[in-house]
Amino acid sequence: MKRHLWIGAVVVSSLCLAGSIAHSTPGESGSPAGGVASDAPVDPFVGAWRVSVDPSLEAADAGVNPFNDSMLFHDNTLSSEALAMLGFAPVAYDLFSADQKMQFRATFTSEDRGTVVVEGSRGSLLLSGTLTWTRDDSVHVYHLTGEFIPEQDSADQNHDQDEQADASSPAD
Repeated sequence: MKRHLWIGAVVVSSLCLAGSIAHSTPGESGSPAGGVASDAPVDPFVGAWRVSVDPSLEAADAGVNPFNDSMLFHDNTLSSEALAMLGFAPVAYDLFSADQKMQFRATFTSEDRGTVVVEGSRGSLLLSGTLTWTRDDSVHVYHLTGEFIPEQDSADQNHDQDEQADASSPAD
């Protein structure tokens, strides 16, 4: 009798699990792949971005130049290629909702380079926001505009770079 109860419990548990998975779609808002529900908001920033960073009029008047950057949002961490070259390590970013849009904020700090706060929001495939760099007694504000790089484009770029490296490698 105990064996029948145990088998019955396994069957009922399996049916309940199958039913809950069947009612959730992987990638659905609030439901990550695998069908397990989550209270965490879907992060619209995850992935790679090509970003143009243009100084505000005040910063440009102070001699600050525009630059291009590549930013990567991954595992709740933001990394900036341009800031990394200046010694800023990747940092965690905060997600929040304002004006019915998901937004992010990240603060990079360096002992000798100051503090950089990056904030923004996302349209369909575009990122917009600000970068505020405070160093010593100066504050420079930049405007960000970025384009999402689909994974396929990133893979194609890496493949092209690998082919170029192979072509320039000395022959054995």
